[in-house]
Amino acid sequence: MILNQVTLPSKNLHRACVFYRRLGLTQIVNALPRYARFECPGGGATLSLHLTSTPIARSEFPMVYLECPELDAVCEYLADAGFVFESGVADQPWLWREARLRDPDGNAICLYWAGPNRLFPPWRLSAKPQLVVACLCADWCGACREFRAVFEAFQPRDGSVRLAWIDIEEDGHIFEDADLEGFPTLLIGNASEVLFAGPVVPRMEILHAMVTRAMRFELPPLRDQRTVKWASRLLERLT
Repeated sequence: MILNQVTLPSKNLHRACVFYRRLGLTQIVNALPRYARFECPGGGATLSLHLTSTPIARSEFPMVYLECPELDAVCEYLADAGFVFESGVADQPWLWREARLRDPDGNAICLYWAGPNRLFPPWRLSAKPQLVVACLCADWCGACREFRAVFEAFQPRDGSVRLAWIDIEEDGHIFEDADLEGFPTLLIGNASEVLFAGPVVPRMEILHAMVTRAMRFELPPLRDQRTVKWASRLLERLT
C-alpha cells in the first residue's frame, strides 16, 4: 500500500487554493467552490480540499487514501480477517474504485484504485493554463484610445499570457448583460477562473502590476456574481 492522497476540509476554498499554490503545489483539478486538488512536487502524491460549511468534525476529516492495485482481492482478504468496512468496493463518479473503513481511533481510511485517473482524470487542468488579459474599451473613449498603444506594447515576461483588445461596440464577444462600471475595463483569467474584472487606471505600470499579481494568485476573489458570470462567459470565448 502507498500513502499518496489526503483530503482536507476548508471553509474557504479560494483562500486555501491560493495558499497551497503559493506553497509550491500544482493545482490539477479546479471544481470551485466545492473541490480542488493538488499534486505534490517530487513524487506524485496528491492533496485535495473539500468545502465544508459546518464545524470541521474529526469523524469526517481528514481522510487517508491508500492505493491498492489489487483492491478487490485486498478488501476480500481484510474482510475475511475481521475488518469491518463502512462501504464495500464500488466504482465512484470521479472514476475511482473505493472501499472505506476506520481505524481504531475512528479515523477514516479509503482503500482505492484509480489507475491513470488518479493524476490524469479527463477534467485535469492543463499544466500551465493560458492567462488571458483582455481590455474592454470603446472607440469614443479618449482614455481608451490613448491606452491602446500602451496595451499593445505590453510584453508579459511569461509566454503563456495572451492579450486581447476588445471594442465593446464592434466585437461580437461582448454580451448585453456585461455591466461595465467604466473604461478601460480589464479582464484577467483563464478557462476555469476569473481573476479580475473591473475598470483600471490606463497606465503601463498598473497593467504590469495587475498581470504580475494575477500570475502569483495575489488578487482578491471577485464577489459580485453578475460580474463573474459575464466575465466567465467572455473568457470561455477567448480561450
